[in-house]
Amino acid sequence: MSAVDDTRKLLQDLVAPDLKSIQTEIHALSERVNSLEKSMDQRFTAAEEIAKIRHELILANLSAVMQNLNTDARLMRIEAQLNQPPGGITSRT
Repeated sequence: MSAVDDTRKLLQDLVAPDLKSIQTEIHALSERVNSLEKSMDQRFTAAEEIAKIRHELILANLSAVMQNLNTDARLMRIEAQLNQPPGGITSRT
């Protein structure tokens, strides 16, 4: 064998096992990241659904409050009272 072949074999014998170990660790980490990504997606989907339900409830409650306040009718009554002459005095024209 030549010196180049001996060096190549020595490097392969020393580095190859470490490379295999690193590849195994990378694969395990990749699987873990994929698992966490799926879990996070599920949590975000659940949170979005909860937010949607809460939003719809808030809008429904706001609509009910607005109907209870009935501001349009109240404003019309106030405007009608303001447009009436005070004390029953009628204008002479």
